[in-house]
Amino acid sequence: MWQNGTFPVCWGEVAARLSLSSAMLAHRSQEHRPEALALAQRMFGSLDKEQLRYMKDPEQSLERPLQYMTNLLSGDALAYYPAAYWYGKCHNLW
Repeated sequence: MWQNGTFPVCWGEVAARLSLSSAMLAHRSQEHRPEALALAQRMFGSLDKEQLRYMKDPEQSLERPLQYMTNLLSGDALAYYPAAYWYGKCHNLW
């Protein structure tokens, strides 16, 4: 199913991963610090339990046996989100 077409379904964990990589870049790169810091802060301002779900399916396009995935919190997101938060706190990014 996943390779046979384009579906309006996305994985929520990508946003949490991006929040960690943005915080790391803001800390390590003087050249990209303003942009990375702004992105990381925007990510933390918008992430909530809906954004941290394993899958988002706003158009209800998943087949019934797969719809349970929209009610699960992503394990990766639950690891990356607090890691990014504490990384930023440790390095005085917020």
